[in-house]
This record gives sequence, C-alpha cells and structure tokens, in this order.
Amino acid sequence: MGKTLLLLIPLFVHFLSGNAAAQGKDLIASSIYGLQSVSGLSLSCPSSVSQVLVIVNECSRISTTVGKYYQQKRSIPAQNICYIRCPETETINRLTYESKIMIPVARYLQDNNLVGQIAYIVLTKGIPLRIKGSKGMQGNRSSVDSELTLLKRNMPVDIYGFCRYYPIDGVVPNPYYHSFKHFDSQMSPIYLVTRLIGYTLKDIKALIDHGCHPVQLKGQKGQKSKARFVLDATTKNSIGNTWIKRAQIELQKKGFNTQYDDTKRYLMYQEGVIGYCGWGSNDPSAAGKRFLHNKWLSGAIAITFVSSSGRTFIEPPKHWKPGGSFKNLLSCYGGSPQSLAGDLIREGVTGIDAYVYEPYLESCTHPYILFAAYTNGYNLAESYYLATPYLSWQNVIVGDPLCMIKVE
Repeated sequence: MGKTLLLLIPLFVHFLSGNAAAQGKDLIASSIYGLQSVSGLSLSCPSSVSQVLVIVNECSRISTTVGKYYQQKRSIPAQNICYIRCPETETINRLTYESKIMIPVARYLQDNNLVGQIAYIVLTKGIPLRIKGSKGMQGNRSSVDSELTLLKRNMPVDIYGFCRYYPIDGVVPNPYYHSFKHFDSQMSPIYLVTRLIGYTLKDIKALIDHGCHPVQLKGQKGQKSKARFVLDATTKNSIGNTWIKRAQIELQKKGFNTQYDDTKRYLMYQEGVIGYCGWGSNDPSAAGKRFLHNKWLSGAIAITFVSSSGRTFIEPPKHWKPGGSFKNLLSCYGGSPQSLAGDLIREGVTGIDAYVYEPYLESCTHPYILFAAYTNGYNLAESYYLATPYLSWQNVIVGDPLCMIKVE
C-alpha cells in the first residue's frame, strides 16, 4: 500500500491513509474511545499524584536532583518513584533501551501493583532521549518517551527476563488521539509519558514551578482577556498552516485573544502568551533567531513544526544561530541547523512537544486539538496526547503532566 511524501524543506509532510497507517506494525485495536468533534468536550476531571510514576536514573546526578525536586513540589508518594540504572547519554540502541529502561520500569510497575493505577510516566533529564534505528515512516528509530507509552503491551515480564509483544517498525496509531475523554488509566492500553528537561537545572526547576502554579484565566475583563495565543503561520500552502488557522478560528469563538499572522512576518516579543504555534527555523523569516523574546504566562504551552527540535537538550554555544544550511557544518548543532525546543524552555514555556528525529508533518501535534483540550480542563499530558496521532514515534512531550489551567 503506497504512501505519498510531499517535500517541505526541511520538514516533510507525510499523508497517511487509514490502510497505509496500519502498514508495518501490529496496530493497537481501534480506539477504545469514540471520536468526537473538538467541541464535544467532557467536564474537568483532575488527576491525582498517585497516578504519576517518576523515573530517575541513578547514574545521573541531575536526574536524581530533578526527580527529588519534582517529588517534593507535587508530593509524589515514595512508591511512585522508580529508580533505574542506564547510560546518561542522549542516544542509545534498542537493546539498551529494552534492557536498561523498558524492562526495569515494567517490572517495577508489576512488582508494586501499579500497572493499572499509573496514568502518567514522567522521565527526568539524564535519561536517554532517543533510540537509534532505520529512517523513514517504516523505520524503527524513535524517542524513548514515545516507546514507553506502549509499555502495557510488554507485560507481563516473564521469568526469563522479557518478551517484546509488538513489532518496532513504523508508527502505532494513538488510541487516545482526538477522543476528548479524560484519560482512564484502568481502561487505556497506553501510558501518557512526559519529560522534565531543559538545558540546566535552573531551567527545569522553572519548568516544574510553572507547571505546579499555572495561571488561572478568569473573566472576559480579567486574566482571560490578557492571555494571548500566538499563532504564526507562513505564506506556504501547507496542512500545518491550515491547522493553525483552524486553531485561531476556534479560539476566537471561545473569546480568547489571538495574535494570528500568515504573512512573511515572524511573530516575536509578544506579551502574556499562554499558547504558541509556529514553524521555528522553518519559517523563512526566522533565520538566525534563536529566541522569540515572548513573555510567557505560567502554564503556557507551545508547538513548533521543526523536525529535530528535541534532538538534544545540551545547551548550544551562545554564538550558534539556527536556520542555516544543512550543507554547512558550521550552521549545525547536534547534527542539524534547526531551532531547539530547549530555547523556548529557557525562555519560559511550561510545555512543548519536541521531536528527536524527523516525524513528518502529519505526525506532529495538531494545534487546534491541543488548545481546545487545554482550555477545557484537560491537563498538559492529556492535551498533548489528544492532539498526537501516532505513538512509538519521535515525540518528546516536555512538562509536568498534571499542569492544568482553569478557565472561567
């Protein structure tokens, strides 16, 4: 069954038919949730800290520090802290992932009777980001985070160590995508995985603090009217720009302040930002610009359509500027000249979806779904995964999964 690839430099658009999306992996059964329109949102259902499992790498000092800080800020029970021992490097092979991360976490969940209780798995800086493998939509490289969403499919761990119960090539359709029901850890075949990460411990602590104390948007003349969704489309005919426009229309209907632009202008220096979507260094007008210089509200979430925005969370040198040529090695950092999610975390965002390898545009977070969920009482993890079509793929969702704004 064929697939159609439309080249956008440097981000690719990949359109999948329902049959083509099923190719290459044993798919999760069709969604256990019925699909509804964006407006068909259920009422708020706050999650409990008892549903959070924090993963700490004992071989990494920053991982243990971040894990302890988050545990204290959220009062996470001691039983919900899982310690593993794995390399601190950002990139690992499949064997290392399975033996050092996947199996130990699965066993911990089983041994502590947490398999059905846990809804959210939180990784910390110092745990590997990505798994090496083959390229393309039928490739097997992926993020550690997105693979861990399928951990329930790898249980029970047998007495000999472990059995993997699904093929690793290609994408797995996300059964929670576009369902608009609060996540049910008992019924769902997946976990929602997020990561607490940034360039420095200071960045990560700020990320956690913002997630624990998000802004509350009240009233048309209060905080709600001051909060701004910045939606920066480009002039290209692209499905990504269509998503951005749809987000703008639906947010305006709900009375939110939106700053929308589809010209050659690159939106920067915005005040009171609660949500952002743009093209990062893929915007022709963004060349050489690392930071947006926005003023972000606590709880602000973001999307950038950038193929490798999560390729590294090691801080680049100050002189580095994104947007150069792939052919010019001096323009690259971490193997690419593209912009980095870490720069927006440094600037003050509370949540962001980043990609460790080329995801193809169709696989990126859909902004109109993300913002609809987040402004209707869904927490950060629920909102991003409702808007994420595929798992076992390239996504790293950064932020406190329990972060939730209140809109009145």
